[in-house]
Amino acid sequence: MSSGSEAFDVIVVGFGYAGAIAAIEAHDAGASVLLLEKQPDPGGISICSAGGLRIAKSAEDAYAYLAATNAGTAPEPVLRRLAEGMTGLPDYVRRLAATVRAVVSVRHVDEPSSQSGPIAPEPQCGGWHKVDEPAPPACPSDSGNSQQPPPK
Repeated sequence: MSSGSEAFDVIVVGFGYAGAIAAIEAHDAGASVLLLEKQPDPGGISICSAGGLRIAKSAEDAYAYLAATNAGTAPEPVLRRLAEGMTGLPDYVRRLAATVRAVVSVRHVDEPSSQSGPIAPEPQCGGWHKVDEPAPPACPSDSGNSQQPPPK
C-alpha cells in the first residue's frame, strides 16, 4: 500500500481494454504509471465483449459506420482517430500477445445482408440489435464478475 507520497507521470482509472492499453503505452514510453481499478478483477465493461475487439479493414469505411451510428455524440476527429485505430488493432494485439506467447485469432464477421435490416451497436455489451427493436438492458458491468451479456 502506498504511503501517499508517491508521484506518477500518468494515472489511469479503469482496467478495461482502453485503460490497459493506455497504461502499457505510457509505461513503454518511459512514464511511471499508476493503474486504478475499483473491481477485484480487471475488465470493466470490456468483459462484456468476451475478449472480442471491433476491428476494421478500411479506416474510411469504419469512419462512415461510426459517423452514421453515433448520433452526433462524438466529434469528427475522435471518430476518425478511432476508425484509424481499428485498422491497426490486430497487429497491435499480436505484438502484445507475443510478449507472453499468447495466441491471437482474427475472425471476420460478414456484413449483414441488406434483407436483415439495419443494425446498431449495443455499446453496453459490445453486441448488436436491429434498429427497429429495443436495445437489450445494460450490461451488469458493476458486478465485476459477470462475463455474459444479459439475455435478449
